[in-house]
Amino acid sequence: MTHYLRLLSLVVSAMLLAFKAVAGIKVSQTLPSAGKPEHCYTMMNANNYYCNATTSPTQTKDNYAQFAFYAASDKANTYYIYNVTASKWVSYDQAASYSAQTGFVKMTDNKVDAAVYKISELSTGAYEIQPYTTTGVAAIYLNWYKGVGNDNPTDGNVTLGLWTDNGTKDKGSNWTLKEVGVLQKYTLFSDGMPSNATVIINGQSFTGLNAQGDQSINAEEILASDITVKVGGGYLAKVTIDNANYQIDFKFIQYFTPTASIDAEKQYPYILKMPSAYIKKSGDNLAHTTSASDADRFVLIEAEQGKYYIYDRTAGCYIYYTNVANGSNQTTTANSNVKYTTDKATANTWQLMMLSEETVAIIPGSVENPTGNTPSFNFTGGIDNNAVLNLYNANDRNSAWQFIDPSKTPMPFATLMYALPGAQYIHKLPTKTGETITSVDFGSISTLALHDDRVAIGNKYKYISGTAPAEEGEYEYTLNLTNETGDEIQSKVRLIVSSHL
Repeated sequence: MTHYLRLLSLVVSAMLLAFKAVAGIKVSQTLPSAGKPEHCYTMMNANNYYCNATTSPTQTKDNYAQFAFYAASDKANTYYIYNVTASKWVSYDQAASYSAQTGFVKMTDNKVDAAVYKISELSTGAYEIQPYTTTGVAAIYLNWYKGVGNDNPTDGNVTLGLWTDNGTKDKGSNWTLKEVGVLQKYTLFSDGMPSNATVIINGQSFTGLNAQGDQSINAEEILASDITVKVGGGYLAKVTIDNANYQIDFKFIQYFTPTASIDAEKQYPYILKMPSAYIKKSGDNLAHTTSASDADRFVLIEAEQGKYYIYDRTAGCYIYYTNVANGSNQTTTANSNVKYTTDKATANTWQLMMLSEETVAIIPGSVENPTGNTPSFNFTGGIDNNAVLNLYNANDRNSAWQFIDPSKTPMPFATLMYALPGAQYIHKLPTKTGETITSVDFGSISTLALHDDRVAIGNKYKYISGTAPAEEGEYEYTLNLTNETGDEIQSKVRLIVSSHL
């Protein structure tokens, strides 16, 4: 009898393997009634939603369901699907035809013989899944019809539906099957990781990542929530996870250089700009200006890694918050959640959240895990309503701030000049409000000189004049300026000397 059962088992296994499995899918041999299936998979569509235990959508890692596939004995690339998490078969009521619908599949305790699925591999390595009609035709595609939302709530109980478009046309019909329990080697890359930065992935710390990918980590799958980056010095990291090729790239971007203290000999002042205005303290209010030259200059002092005091150097005060909550439209700083003080002990720190490679949200330093809804710097209510600086959602377009180095802002005078060899040369030097040209370093050019304004004859700007160098070539001279707060600024001018002009 034992010999007979062994032979029967071999025959059943041979029948199951007689039809070639779709590349990448490993069929299980052990039926659920006899033990755990050998190969379990998560199912995720190309919109990055996974099936949970009811086959409704989820993006919560703990709710990802696992599925096993058993080859059907009469059709190639055809499978029964078993929901390992729910201990149910993923079945359906077979019909002569199907229409687009929600809640098509159903969970059953017993396998329904007719409830098999054709699984086709796409060129991208993903799959599309079709139920069969009563006439043996693979019909339309498993999909959360009408999308994730009211008709298919996340972590709900509305099961997978059907849609007419295939996995090439519609991301919702495009499925990635990832085997559970299989570790993948993720290669870690970074071009320019700061020496004081640390990357933590699932509790494992990494420093000194490089562009050659010399470091790696083994994991089934890595999500953004599995990664923490600790960095200061005005840097943030843009993290790109490629789960198809098992690579993670960390691009570190420095938005500003911190200043050691408000009394430091070397200062790094910045203008703080949101999409349509700058910050300027006016009287008792942290108000706005649309003129960069009128904007206050700020320095950022790093109190601890990634946490900064913000000091308004123009007004001589720290910017701090009194309440981590969205403010309302206020026209006086006295009624805002963001205030100012000359006392460092009263001030608190701020942190940054990357919005783009150019902009950040400025968030209270006490917030542990900032999100798009976290209160951040914002002229809440809008500058058109004379709103003062306050707090509002980080994902609001007016919460996007740039740190602009005033010494590197575009100059109102030309920085690329042309001249014929030995010809008369003049370069007018208009400046922005509050800026003054103090001197010029002409380098190897001995035939030019800086001249003062000649307001009496209508020339209110300083200018450079003389004769261009006699030899053709590219020359450079440097203008030295100071702004209204005494900051030293330099601007280089290229001079192209050519007889072919």
